[in-house]
Amino acid sequence: MRGVRGQGGARWLSAAVTAAVAVVVGGASGCVRDEAMAGMGLPRLSADEQVAGDAVPFQGTLEIGPQGCLMVRLTDPAGDTADRWTAWPSGSEAVYGSAEEGNGAKVDRETFMGGDAVSGTGRLVPLSALPGGISPGSYFEGSGRYCDALVGGVLVIDEVAHA
Repeated sequence: MRGVRGQGGARWLSAAVTAAVAVVVGGASGCVRDEAMAGMGLPRLSADEQVAGDAVPFQGTLEIGPQGCLMVRLTDPAGDTADRWTAWPSGSEAVYGSAEEGNGAKVDRETFMGGDAVSGTGRLVPLSALPGGISPGSYFEGSGRYCDALVGGVLVIDEVAHA
């Protein structure tokens, strides 16, 4: 009896270790976004991801939302002035500042932080327009819901500059 129990315990431990490794490796694979900003990274489209809609000029201020998400408080276009979750262009990088500065993004060697006035072009879309935006468990669906994109929508940034 004792040998059977010992083997069962070893099998259980082996299965538990294998499952833990699978979770860690599986969680790491396929993740193309930075992992520290509000626990989710800087949301950005990959080079082959597209979002339908016409690009429009925008102006606003980058804000760090209550959940730690990088948002833009639009002042233009008129009628679309909600705080919107931001999806950044391919090649953008997360920038991590001090607790006072908050986090931001680097696009084409230019750094944008919370509080910065910005202008550019982008698409004002609902979360459902993003790749996987309505697929439970996808990056954009989970992060977008967390960052209130169901309420304010998303600004998919094509081009951005300091205003």
